[in-house]
Amino acid sequence: MSFRLPACPDTYSSFEKLCRELDANLDRLGVSSYGLSDTTLEEVFLKVTKVGESAKSLSTDQVCKEYDPAPPFCQKLAGFFRAFHDGKDDRVSSNFHNKDYKDNAETSEETGRLTQDSFMSHRPDVDLPAPVSKEVVIGALLHRRQLAAMYRRRLQRNTRNLKGLFCEIILPAFFVFLALLFTLLIPPLSEEPSLELLPWLYGPPNNVFFSNEDNMDPLNEKYVDTLLSKPGLGIRCMKSVRLQDMQCRSDLLTNTSTLAEPYDLVAANHVETCDCSVGTLKCPHEPPAPPSLITPTTDVLLNMTGRNISDWIVKTWKQYHKRRYGGFQFGVKNPVVSLNYTVLQLLVERMSEMSGLDSHATFDILAQRITSTQVLNNAKVWFNNKGWASSVAYMNALNNILLRAHLPPGEDPADYGISVINHPMNFTQSQLQDELLKRGGLSLLHATCVIFAMSFVPASFVMFLIEDRVSGSKHLQFVSGLKLCLYWLGQYSWDMCNYIIPVFLCVFIFMAFNEEAYVSKDNIGALILLLLLYGWSSIPLMYPASFLFDVPSSAFVSLSCGNMFVGIVSTVATYVLELFDDDELLSIARILRKVFLVFPQYCLGRGLMDMFANHLTAAALARFGLKTFRHPLEWEFLGLNLVCLAGQGIVYFIFVLLLQYRFFLTKRQIRVMFDASEPMDEDVVMERQRVLGGCAQDCILRVENLTKVYREGQHAAVNHLCVGVNPGECFGLLGVNGAGKTTTFKMLTGNTTITGGNAFICNYSVKTELDMARQQVGYCPQFDAIDPLLTGYEHLEFYARLRGVPEKNVARVADWGIRKLGLRMFAHRCAGTYSGGNKRKLNTAIALVGNPPLVFLDEPTTGMDPKSRRFLWDCIIDIVREGGRSVILTSHSMEECEALCTRLAIMVNGQFRCLGSIQHLKNKYGAGYTVTLKIATDVNTVINYMERVLGGKALLKEHHLNQMQYQIDPSVPLGDIFRHLETARASPAGIETQVDSFMADSSLTAIEFLPCLLEDYSVTQTTLDQVFINFAKQQGDVSAPELPRHSHQHSFSGKPSNGRGMLRKNSKRAQADVELRVIDAALDQSSIARV
Repeated sequence: MSFRLPACPDTYSSFEKLCRELDANLDRLGVSSYGLSDTTLEEVFLKVTKVGESAKSLSTDQVCKEYDPAPPFCQKLAGFFRAFHDGKDDRVSSNFHNKDYKDNAETSEETGRLTQDSFMSHRPDVDLPAPVSKEVVIGALLHRRQLAAMYRRRLQRNTRNLKGLFCEIILPAFFVFLALLFTLLIPPLSEEPSLELLPWLYGPPNNVFFSNEDNMDPLNEKYVDTLLSKPGLGIRCMKSVRLQDMQCRSDLLTNTSTLAEPYDLVAANHVETCDCSVGTLKCPHEPPAPPSLITPTTDVLLNMTGRNISDWIVKTWKQYHKRRYGGFQFGVKNPVVSLNYTVLQLLVERMSEMSGLDSHATFDILAQRITSTQVLNNAKVWFNNKGWASSVAYMNALNNILLRAHLPPGEDPADYGISVINHPMNFTQSQLQDELLKRGGLSLLHATCVIFAMSFVPASFVMFLIEDRVSGSKHLQFVSGLKLCLYWLGQYSWDMCNYIIPVFLCVFIFMAFNEEAYVSKDNIGALILLLLLYGWSSIPLMYPASFLFDVPSSAFVSLSCGNMFVGIVSTVATYVLELFDDDELLSIARILRKVFLVFPQYCLGRGLMDMFANHLTAAALARFGLKTFRHPLEWEFLGLNLVCLAGQGIVYFIFVLLLQYRFFLTKRQIRVMFDASEPMDEDVVMERQRVLGGCAQDCILRVENLTKVYREGQHAAVNHLCVGVNPGECFGLLGVNGAGKTTTFKMLTGNTTITGGNAFICNYSVKTELDMARQQVGYCPQFDAIDPLLTGYEHLEFYARLRGVPEKNVARVADWGIRKLGLRMFAHRCAGTYSGGNKRKLNTAIALVGNPPLVFLDEPTTGMDPKSRRFLWDCIIDIVREGGRSVILTSHSMEECEALCTRLAIMVNGQFRCLGSIQHLKNKYGAGYTVTLKIATDVNTVINYMERVLGGKALLKEHHLNQMQYQIDPSVPLGDIFRHLETARASPAGIETQVDSFMADSSLTAIEFLPCLLEDYSVTQTTLDQVFINFAKQQGDVSAPELPRHSHQHSFSGKPSNGRGMLRKNSKRAQADVELRVIDAALDQSSIARV
């Protein structure tokens, strides 16, 4: 317990008597030790800046009755302190906070008006009692509530995580859309369209020449006139014909007399020798151009009558390149007619003899053919063989000329014409199968793009799991009562439900593009089943990566690329091998198709390819009346793939559970022998005997030889700890980094396995009954285990449901946590926007949800400002007082331990080096008292005075200008220290009486009149920081132990009253003294005697 003593000049002289009486009556009062400290500078700062509201006042009787389990003891000690002030000062207050494990009570008392010590002035709901409900959801109902809580949390996250929604829903559908869009560029498999063969297939301008070799024959003249008259060449200008992009130009009808213009035929037919030595034909002169005419068919007709056509074609090939593809020559004489028939007969007979053919049959056939050519006047068609359709097109144009030239009189030539159309040959069955195999690349494109799109979805689900594990939220859920298998079942089921959305989006896209290979009546069911089972198997396949990666973005990229690589390589490999006719390669392909079935990506890609090939083959062969369509669910078709996918999902999920339960970790028996020869503190030994002797069975936490060794042969991180924590106790665990504090917490909460020993929480073994033990624990981890996308209120609701709080009380519990920790302003803001202090408050509130009997707080005030830190201290004190809950606290702040802990232990190299109450450790391991002096005279005079009164028991540690610091041996009574300092501080008027008193107890034979030696002074007991540092030096492999944070020096200070001779000289100083004393009164600044 602690008492607040007034700090005013009238009471300074009472401290000597107080300390002497305490020393004389320790046994009678039941006090083992006491100490003295002063108001900290942090408390001065908080109150001067008026950051809080005034502390509430309670009467002594009220405080003792409410908090002290032994009111007579409370009253007895409070009366003892009141006796030394005779009721003159009503600002004596007490804060009974037992620091000893023997009595766990906290009481407060004051005389007249008692002010409860407030570590934080603004604490609107710090005293709000926790909602208590006897109803607790258990069993199957609890499991359903926990699953619903996880679903609710994921839904809240997804509505705020736009990037996740894009990766999981939009991105896959987008890639499938692009794949189908690109396939539209590839024409479907069908017969080639028919082509009408026309002289204008090769584009304008089209130069057509003609020649009349027999002008005297009226029939030849009629042919020429038909060519030059409407409708002209071919069928382009017929009345009933409209050729696309080939219009008839009636406005181009001109006088055909231009074709009869005379020119020098002798010069035109003059044959000049051309040179080909340069690699191309080079003639001295270009032949003269023949007369020409543009017809309504946009053809340029060239009159080559009387010209050497062969010579003109050769010499003008450059001029008419790709512009001249045919021509007509009328009245051509047949040279065969003039042949000698007898000679021809003899030639045929000789050829028949040599070939062995029947001479008569051969002769008759040849004779018939030769006789049919015995016509004097013939029409000849010239064509350019570079245009493969020109021979047929110009031959048909000649047929149209002949047709129209022989029409009966009165018929319109524009009504008659002949069209020639080329129809490609139909595919044979073997040709069609070859073509289908070549077009299998289209199905490969579909499969590749779907694999690419679906690779992102299962990979994106792992990002949340990694965030959950790295932040510590996953472990906190386990500590809050969620079973491991239920956690993974909830994640798996939610991810599957989330996966269904992109699946149906992809199906709708296939339907929009009318891809019958996938969405026809027989195939759409198989497509949906294939996509769903791919998610069923690939999602748990991704889960083990959540144990390997610490950065979610790295995991997403790696897993996405891995999915794409496995799926595309396996699918393409089997497809390419099946293109070859080699039996060995085909055998390898069949083997790989069986092996690759262990990969969900291959099952998906290959299934899509087989569906496409099946549909395409069946549709093509149906033209021949063959029914080759196979139902997609046949075993040799997609049935095997679907069964493999279904089995993979079960196997991979079981594998994840085995990883979570550490099934594959080798359970090595590591024996760590306890070194009894190493000296141990007697308090640690007594605690060890108490725990192992069965005297700690009623403790909320009982630790028996708890040991942790990470690798055999290494030093034990935690070495045979034994401690028992009683109900209503706040136990502190101190140590430098690496001492084993966090490892101890991890073992107690089940985050790491216990190498040796055991721990019992409410008599539930952590090793064998971990689930039941976790239900008794609230845990605030060292690092913020919060979800940045959930609000503070949603956090508390979520953990309340995990704790089994009835649904009707969830809102009330969450509201209590928000108000209790002062988070009402931020309750509905995402926790990711909280400051560091508010995050720690939220973690503490989560630890308190469900009123667990034991609360683990791992450095709960890290990163907090003084205001928030003091506020959280008040909250921790209140939760201990309210329901007798126990708190296990780790901290680097010695002030925090002094304010909160009833007992603490300092860990060094995994073992307890000391254990007990704060005051007990100070008295036992401290170095006495530190006295700081502000001198008012010569330094040497003060040094001589301290040597005379204390001798070798006062060691001068520091000296700076008018500041001196002495270390006083603990054997010097505290009353003597105050007496000597008050003697040096007293005014000259009253010094003689004090000197006489001093002479009676000193060895001095004479003393001269002493001036005022000290202006002020402070007395403080050795701080807990110093005790901690002394033990921290023993930590192995620690060259420079981390200094405690938020440490302050506790001191007692007093101001002297200057005499009249000093009044004028020190008028400004006296004014400052008055102001400071006013501040002291306002702050209730006083020394705190810790008993």
